[in-house]
Parts: sequence; structure tokens; C-alpha cells
Amino acid sequence: MLVSFCIRDPWNSLAFIGGKPHPGEHLTVTAAREVEEETGLLVAPSDVQLLAMVVDERGELPRATVVAYVSRFTGTPQAKEPHLIESWDWHPIGALPSPLFQPSLDALATAFPHAYQSTNAAHAYPLASRAALMQTARQDRQEYPSAGRAPREGGCQCGRLRYLATGSPDWPHSCSCRHCRHLSGATEMTWVSFELSEFAWTGPGGEPAWHATWSDSRRGRCLDCGSQVCALDDGATSIAVTLTSLDDPNELMPVHQSFRDDALLWREPLPTVPET
Repeated sequence: MLVSFCIRDPWNSLAFIGGKPHPGEHLTVTAAREVEEETGLLVAPSDVQLLAMVVDERGELPRATVVAYVSRFTGTPQAKEPHLIESWDWHPIGALPSPLFQPSLDALATAFPHAYQSTNAAHAYPLASRAALMQTARQDRQEYPSAGRAPREGGCQCGRLRYLATGSPDWPHSCSCRHCRHLSGATEMTWVSFELSEFAWTGPGGEPAWHATWSDSRRGRCLDCGSQVCALDDGATSIAVTLTSLDDPNELMPVHQSFRDDALLWREPLPTVPET
């Protein structure tokens, strides 16, 4: 993300590129023009995706902000308006320095709700699928870096099974094998692994009910609601949990699709993101 330090009073805050459309100007053209005027980067309007409109109030007046995502550009960012902007800097998705200009925070909370929250009384109206943004961003590890260590909780549908993972998630992926499809009744299952030494069952039901699905592998499910929440291989040092059993399944994104040749014909497999 390209973030500036705005020195114009009364802001003195971090902000994204922004501006106003000229009369009769398409908003993708506005975004491309503002990027060039403020940073010197060259963007084609066809590489601008309008994500959402955020409506809030500035004083007693309503304010509408359109959030745009640029997927391709050329050049190196420069402070083209030094009386307004001190510098432009690249930041990965994650914690940002503060203070952050409120409309910029609202834009982040709209595009990446798993990573950013805004307390502003704003209403967001999607203009495009957020999945398109995520699919683009996930191709570049610099833009969508691997998730690190953090407490992550999850469980089954009824709450009998609960777990806590404190380590780094490993290799989130979807699997289209017949095994996963038959067990789930879905097009695929999506998994992410955690080290057993940093994983604990915390719910009233303790461990799940285990059933062998291969000679050296077993799945764990809730006896009450039937949710499948995990898989464990014999002798393994890590456990795989279904990604959607996490309390925040949007935080992690699959980086690979196993058994892509077994995917249903109408289900396009996920692209593989190279490891770094």
C-alpha cells in the first residue's frame, strides 16, 4: 500500500492518494489521473478497479468516498505536491503508523475487514467483489505477506469443540480430492496447519471424535453437530484444521489447491502462490 504523510493543516496524518473527479470524468480515469498528479506513477484506467463507495459525514454535510484498487503501474513514487505531501512510502497489509486520515482508514476497513476496523459511522456499498481484490493481491507476497504468529481460535458449529492455536499458520490450501469432497459434501475442503506444541483444545467437549479415513490419517469431528474441524496424520508434529472453522476465516487465504485435476469441471482451481 502506498501511504503518504500529509503536512497540510489540520490533518498532519497518513493518507492514501485521493482527489475529486473533473466534470463528466469516469472515476477510473479520476483515480489514474490523481495517482499521476500526486505520485508521478503512471496508471491506465483499465487497471483501476472500483471496490466500494463509503458514505459518512463531514461536519453537517454528507461525504461519499469511492475506494479504488490499482493492479498495475509504472514508475517510482515521488512527492509531486511538496506543499501537501512530505513523502510516499510502501507498507505491507498490516499495522500502520498513526494517525491515519479517517477516510483512508474507512477505505482499508472496506477492502480488508480482517485486518482493519473503523469506528467511524460510515456505510459501505460494494461496487465489486472483494474476492477479486484478494485474488490479485495474493499473487504478490510483498503485497499480501504470510501471516505470522498470533493467537487464533476456532471451533465447531455448536461450540462443543473449541481450539486455540498460538503459532504461525502453515500452508493454507484447498483440496479437491474425492476423499475431501465426499467427507464434506462440498466442492473441496480448505485447510491450514499449526504445530501441535502450539495448539490446544479449549472447549467443553475436549478433543473431537476421531475416525480413521486412511490407514495413517484420521479426521476429527464434533459428536453433537457433526462439524469436521481437523485432520491428524500418525506421527505428525502438526495438526490441520479446516480454515472455515477459524473464528476469523477471512484472515488467511489459500495459497495452493491440492488435487486440482480432481476439481469439478465448473470449479476453477486456485492458482498457486510461489513460496518465498
